Amino acid sequence: MRRTTLLIALLPLVAQASGTLMIQPQPDSSIRFMAQGPTGSGSEDVLGFQQPASGRMTVTVSPSGMSRCESGDIVLDNLRFSFTNLLDNSKVLCGMPVTFDAPGKDREVPLKVAVSQFSHPVVAGIGSQKQALLPAGSVSAVAEGGRGQQYPLYLDLSVVQQPIEVLAATFSRPSLYLGSVGEMNDAAADVQLRVSKNAQASNEAIGYTLSFESTQQLNNQYRMRASATERMVPYQILAGGREVLPDSARRGTVPAGVGTADVVDIQFKLSGKQTRGLAAGVSLQDTVTAVITPDS
Repeated sequence: MRRTTLLIALLPLVAQASGTLMIQPQPDSSIRFMAQGPTGSGSEDVLGFQQPASGRMTVTVSPSGMSRCESGDIVLDNLRFSFTNLLDNSKVLCGMPVTFDAPGKDREVPLKVAVSQFSHPVVAGIGSQKQALLPAGSVSAVAEGGRGQQYPLYLDLSVVQQPIEVLAATFSRPSLYLGSVGEMNDAAADVQLRVSKNAQASNEAIGYTLSFESTQQLNNQYRMRASATERMVPYQILAGGREVLPDSARRGTVPAGVGTADVVDIQFKLSGKQTRGLAAGVSLQDTVTAVITPDS
């Protein structure tokens, strides 16, 4: 008589909870936690798991995507994710399930998520990834009877992938008057350009390049427009005593420290010979923009 043996493997199924924890590094190296959907009754960096009164529950921390378990934590690039059971402040280790005995009454098991970073800048490697959202891991809980909960963890790189302005530049005066000019006399005026760090800048010294732009420049010359005519008169811009042409730039450095600045002396010079043929009383004008490009 032929017998058929049916083998059944029972695998607890984990039903994903309705919440997801987003972990967002900030330009100032801080970390922001954002819960999307319910993740328990605690703060946004705490995941809550509902444990029934009469059953044990097993909690597991797992890596995903490019992350890995290392020394009990989830590690993704230069970020380290650790997990603490707030009932007794014990650490829940990555890849090592922890079983909670039946509590006798329904309760919530809270796990606090903490993110620390190594000495090099935040997400130094993964910050170059094209996708802004990366899976970092998950925390799941399975209670007796097969009831399960799972909270995915995602690393949100959208903020650190945005261009960060670390330097600001301002002229010491909003406008500049060069004075009277004629064939026999030149005109010149000085102004200071302050290149300073903003709140997002590090404490380290920041190198930069300084260039100038004008909508009237042509053939590698800055030009002023004569009023009531189409005539253009070339002039010079000097930074720190050296001429800066439209196709060139000046190197500079903002010193190390918080809120430091580099002050550059800027001079605008107009040769009187360039105005030959202009009627008396004609004004010359141009608008110049200083362009600061920090070193990458």
